[in-house]
Amino acid sequence: MQGNGAYNSTAVVQMTLVDYTRELLKNNIHRLRPSSPNTIRIADLGASEGRNSMALLATVLELLQEFLPASQSREFIVYHEDLPANDFNSLLNTINSTLSYLHNRPNVYASVISKSFYERLVPAESLDVVVSFISLHWLSSIPAPVPGNNMTMSQVTRDAYPGIYKLWKDKAHEDLVKFLRLRAIELSDHGVMCLTMAGYTNSIVHNAWVSVIPRALQQLVTMGLLSQTSLDKMTIGGYIRTCDEIKLAAAQVPELVLHECKDIDMPLLVGSAQNAAAFMVATTTPSIVDVMTKEEVENSSFHTTFAVKLEEEFSRLITVDGVTKPIYACLECRYIYCAFTRQPRLAARF
Repeated sequence: MQGNGAYNSTAVVQMTLVDYTRELLKNNIHRLRPSSPNTIRIADLGASEGRNSMALLATVLELLQEFLPASQSREFIVYHEDLPANDFNSLLNTINSTLSYLHNRPNVYASVISKSFYERLVPAESLDVVVSFISLHWLSSIPAPVPGNNMTMSQVTRDAYPGIYKLWKDKAHEDLVKFLRLRAIELSDHGVMCLTMAGYTNSIVHNAWVSVIPRALQQLVTMGLLSQTSLDKMTIGGYIRTCDEIKLAAAQVPELVLHECKDIDMPLLVGSAQNAAAFMVATTTPSIVDVMTKEEVENSSFHTTFAVKLEEEFSRLITVDGVTKPIYACLECRYIYCAFTRQPRLAARF
């Protein structure tokens, strides 16, 4: 993510998704059988700068407190995880801000973990609840560059480059299996895990949306603010899965029981092309600047013009079901919600 509070100021999708998934969260959290009656341990994976985690964790804590027997001595510890390059200053500021779930909850404590969720994060059997909202589409590494100006595994690139598509699909499967196996080690018996991730759809709106960044960047090449060489190297390292792909990965981790895996379609109400552009700048800038030259990155005209061109692209008209609107007014998202519990371990034999 871009950092310096940019993600906090633009990323409202997850906050809306918490509302959409509240009943689903409730259903799975009520499956929890805590390993300790006095301490509930929660991991929030892919916390970024924290704004969206505040609504999610407030909901999780509320659901836990209404479900568990009343206890004056029960305490909660929340671990917020993200990559070492994350903006942890913004995350810590958010955790301690007026937005935080910590307010009016003296029995809740927070900590941060600076590691990838494709690694072990905590000791075995030390988590009761794991949540991760809209982070698991990010892969641990890019399996292969996407040719030309194509920066993502859209339907166009899947059809045009089947060999490269297979590399991405295999990598996404490998990463998800690894993620699930790691969490199976860390979750206590009967612990619960609730995940949402971007879900794949081949729609007019989706295909228009994924074309916005390459089209904007191509204009910057024409203007001399970006080289074609840099553009050719740009790849956004996310893979959008289907429910079937998730179920296939889950089947390889028998320690976890998959209770639900369902699509959630929801509108993305950004309000304006400018807001849509700001959201894309905040979420994609690291992938873009990572392969640019030092001179290109340090050129302020690139960044201001990129935002302007994104805004123009989001203002471009498309027709869906006979209705013509700008892209930003048509945006919709498909997410996948998954609910797991940890199978009880076999008792040790002596």
